[in-house]
Amino acid sequence: MVVLSTRAANQNPDPNGFPIRRIKVTPDYFVRDMVFLLTAMLYLLFNLLVLQKINIYSAFGLPAMYLLFVIVVVYQSHRDADKTISKEETPASDNLLPAATDQEGAAVNLSFASVAGREREDEIVGIIVEEEKEEKKKSKK
Repeated sequence: MVVLSTRAANQNPDPNGFPIRRIKVTPDYFVRDMVFLLTAMLYLLFNLLVLQKINIYSAFGLPAMYLLFVIVVVYQSHRDADKTISKEETPASDNLLPAATDQEGAAVNLSFASVAGREREDEIVGIIVEEEKEEKKKSKK
């Protein structure tokens, strides 16, 4: 369960050095995992301490809880995938950055939805800034 709720990345700037891992816990997934773990433990304690036996009905309880857990995991993964897709489709007017255009005058989307896209968007912003500087220099002459 812990694997589903954490992410680790190498934070060591030296590629040949010992990998330094900073674990980031996703709050939604961590809470979900802990709730299901505590529920299963309390269910077992109830069966062993109060009922003092495990019959056929209580034996089906843990697999039923696991099935419910899998359903919740699948639902959350689809929900998070939908959120990611909707963020990537955000129009440029919804961003905090001013609207920009490329050399042909077409609108450039400057959303920061993906890590890979950030580098390209930084290049676009850099090109736009350089072009504006060149235009100012030309206008001064």
